Amino acid sequence: MTRTKRQADPLLCAVAAAQGRVDQPDALFAALDEAVKSAIGHKLFTILTYDGDSGEAARIYSNLPGPYPTGGRKRLAPGPWTEAVLDRGEAYIGRTQADLRMVFSDHELIASLGCESVLNMPVRWRGRRSARSICFTRRTGTARTTSPRAFPLPSSHCQRCLRRPTSDRTPRCPASSSRTPLCSIRSRRT
Repeated sequence: MTRTKRQADPLLCAVAAAQGRVDQPDALFAALDEAVKSAIGHKLFTILTYDGDSGEAARIYSNLPGPYPTGGRKRLAPGPWTEAVLDRGEAYIGRTQADLRMVFSDHELIASLGCESVLNMPVRWRGRRSARSICFTRRTGTARTTSPRAFPLPSSHCQRCLRRPTSDRTPRCPASSSRTPLCSIRSRRT
């Protein structure tokens, strides 16, 4: 039996390479932004962190800093979005503007950007309540899919990237127990 050698996913390699740059976390966040845009398309890409004590979300990255500046904060109301993303650690998919109106207080601003759907991916660490999420919105019908399974950079692979680094050593690959660059992770699309 002949084994076919799989090629490393170029999107993951770009994210892995960005981790080595000195301008962190901006380099890494921008690489994640470009990888997701290339894979499934989006108009707005943000990374949020959550403070359970205050009930607020803070934006730590935005590809549209005008309407959604880094550092922006908002209070989160309990509901379907917080229950899925923060409590259960599941992706939240809003497929219509009605879905967006139901869970986002800024739904009018989102709609003004031409965005009609959303995918929020939780970022968890060691099974704890989600502390961060990756959020991207898009025009309906412009991306290839809205399924979280098609997301080429699963948030489980990104969770260490979104934590502050504790050393300059090569990060441990989240897909294995070895200490290898992330670009050795193979795409789930193959």
